[in-house]
Amino acid sequence: MKSLLIEVLAFSSVTYAAEDVKIVAAKADSTKCEALYTNGDPARNITACISCHGAAGSSTITSHISTSN
Repeated sequence: MKSLLIEVLAFSSVTYAAEDVKIVAAKADSTKCEALYTNGDPARNITACISCHGAAGSSTITSHISTSN
């Protein structure tokens, strides 16, 4: 009986702890975003967005996926 009481108490504690969790969305760092857009990230092999989308952020590219072999 004692082990059942401990299990119930443990379960209720976990349930209560889960209710206190708040999910907060991370805010984008505009400085990092601008640097990525302008310069890309050579360390991660990411091309600068501006190279295709231009300074205004518009693009005539319909897809970033190559369909040629």
